[in-house]
Amino acid sequence: MKIKKRRLKKRNLCLLIMSFLLLLCFLIEISYTHWIFTDRFFVLKADASDKIKQCVKDHQLLLADCLTSFSLKEQQDFNVPDVDKNIRYVGENPNNYIDIGEVYQSDVYLGISKTNELDKIYYADMTSCLKDNRKCSLLHKKDEPLLWRIIGIFKEDGISKTKIVRSEHIGNLAWSEKDENINSGSGINEWSVASLKNLLNEGAFYTQGKATCLNASKDACDFSFNGLNASVIPILADNRWTTGSISEEQINDLSISDWYLKEKGENTIQCHEGLYCTDQIPRTNEITAKIGLMYPSDYAYATNDLNCLNIPLSKWNLKDTPSCLTNNWLTKDTLSSWLITPLSFENANSYAVSFDLNTGFKETFTNVYKNVYPTAYLDHFVKIAGGYGTITSPYIIQ
Repeated sequence: MKIKKRRLKKRNLCLLIMSFLLLLCFLIEISYTHWIFTDRFFVLKADASDKIKQCVKDHQLLLADCLTSFSLKEQQDFNVPDVDKNIRYVGENPNNYIDIGEVYQSDVYLGISKTNELDKIYYADMTSCLKDNRKCSLLHKKDEPLLWRIIGIFKEDGISKTKIVRSEHIGNLAWSEKDENINSGSGINEWSVASLKNLLNEGAFYTQGKATCLNASKDACDFSFNGLNASVIPILADNRWTTGSISEEQINDLSISDWYLKEKGENTIQCHEGLYCTDQIPRTNEITAKIGLMYPSDYAYATNDLNCLNIPLSKWNLKDTPSCLTNNWLTKDTLSSWLITPLSFENANSYAVSFDLNTGFKETFTNVYKNVYPTAYLDHFVKIAGGYGTITSPYIIQ
């Protein structure tokens, strides 16, 4: 009799355990929440898309690995055109929005020029916006996610890293501060000492602080609402930014692939005397930092018009080659912006490359004010946890 009771208890215990396991599986299925053991437990968010769930099932937890697998199935949104086979998002508006954990620290107001709809400035309060005589409206609320967009997956030393850029510019700023005693006040085109490089990597943007604006304003620029959040700094890679320069003769003729190779090459001074040749600062070919700017090739490779790949970048503008820009998520809404690449001219040490919808990629004195889009690389260990890549449901990382 005791043996029968023991058997009955054991059977009931087994049934209880099986019922619990079935219930657990049911709850996991309806919630779309998956637990996978790697070096620690990893959770997939409930709003994960089917393709992310499949990626997790295949044990491709890393963001870069998942995006690489997506590129094989969604080729209309990707292209692999450069010599290093980097994977890039292309087209007018691909699903490449990403939430890396930043939020706006206060309400953000958009100020649009009354004469040019693409001339946009962001403000921390409505009063400052109205003071500048702009059309003003609330754009983002406090604690709303501050989004980036994914440029693509880039390999360095065999390691894949996800390259991202802020979805909105952080201000209309100079590449290099004006100093009348150096290069006649036209700036210095050496990124390692550039005022903008310091602002992005150790200055007010990096610390969410305030600093004298790198523009004509006498006021302090306030990055407390859209500066880099300290919590995400550990997931940004210390990246090697190459600063190869383009020569005066080359700027009018080079197509995308040629620019890409020059960006990774040497930075040399061609100018040694004259009004704009007075700085004695050695030029560097690379610098290691967390934050940089995009390259000309980043902008150009985002086009979905393959006919543009052989057109010199100097001819990319709304008048001559509109399809190169309107089929390009990086250029279609950009009025004018700075890039990281310097230019080596015989008559100046002060030129860097900028992009403008009307004039294309061209030389610009570095003391001129252009929109700035911080660019970075997510470290390889970052994992994907959910989202669809859209502006309303961006990719979420863990």
